[in-house]
Amino acid sequence: MVTTSSAELSRRRFLAAGSLTFASACIAPKGLFAEEDHLVADAFKEAATAKIAVQTLRRDITVLLGAGGNIAVLTGRDGKLLIDGEIVTAGPKVSEALATINADPIKQLINTHWHFDHTGGNDWAHKAGAASWRKRIRACIF
Repeated sequence: MVTTSSAELSRRRFLAAGSLTFASACIAPKGLFAEEDHLVADAFKEAATAKIAVQTLRRDITVLLGAGGNIAVLTGRDGKLLIDGEIVTAGPKVSEALATINADPIKQLINTHWHFDHTGGNDWAHKAGAASWRKRIRACIF
């Protein structure tokens, strides 16, 4: 005698569930499955107007909390070190938030990864005087 546990799924039930899932995805309104282009465009619009909160974690370590990726700020004698650069459209808001910490310039910028909500501010940070670790590493290798 062959018994099946309740956790097993028959081939017939698997095909029925798969067909039902496919049919409901085809019938569902297009708005439920927003295209990535709309998500990115909406993120740019939101970041341009969103308020950036400045939160001191301890002594010389502050975090900027905004619409995109957060920015960690380490202040020292030489200036500010930023971890990540936020979304490109948040540049003016980030600059205002950095000015509330102190008047020291941005000296270094480190990106944790390449996503647009972490690297968008690279250009304005470099124009503000930030050096790139990538450039230093490249100079050492070559």
